[in-house]
Amino acid sequence: MKDEQCADEEIHKCTHVLLDFPVLKGEQMANANLLVNHYIADVVGYGDAENPAEVNLEEAANSLVKDFQEFHKEFPDSPQVWHVRLKSKITYEQEELLCLMIVSETFMGGAHGTLNKRYLTFNLQNGEPVHLIDRIADKAAFMIIAERNFRKQKKLSPIADLEKAGYWFADNKFALPANIGIDDQGYLLHYNAYEIAPYSMGPTDIKIGFEELETAN
Repeated sequence: MKDEQCADEEIHKCTHVLLDFPVLKGEQMANANLLVNHYIADVVGYGDAENPAEVNLEEAANSLVKDFQEFHKEFPDSPQVWHVRLKSKITYEQEELLCLMIVSETFMGGAHGTLNKRYLTFNLQNGEPVHLIDRIADKAAFMIIAERNFRKQKKLSPIADLEKAGYWFADNKFALPANIGIDDQGYLLHYNAYEIAPYSMGPTDIKIGFEELETAN
């Protein structure tokens, strides 16, 4: 979806919404598709995650473009254009689990845009969402490995003060991200910008391999 005054070959120069996401097959995945659509509508800025009804992503995209057109009428000299670009990828589909990674880039004014990554995991048998941390038997070992890998990536010693290093963990204690996914090699931990550090420090990805977790046990 784009501003109707914009030529296709110049879409990146004007307000637009580009959404690339899968439709999961099977009647049992209807609820999963609904949750995915609600999340995407929230990214666009016209969703209601608490509403169980179907969401129309085309209408959501149209609403953003129309809102920009109203903004442009009020501020015709403003050089800014808005955009939402979203891509997705299935990172894991085995046995009873499917994990979908959704990466979105949005700009609707301000100093800079927002880059966000989200993992959504579902049970392939019934389409219900799955919280991967609930499937991990030894959560204490998982936490130890996660902090060790985090500190190694950030070049921090095992005893380095996280707050002094610029991180915002509650009570200055390492914590897992809200966002955990999975692929064929292991668990994917992602902290979005602003989650544990200023925007200037960017997002953080760390990984815990299946073998790494098995060795710890």
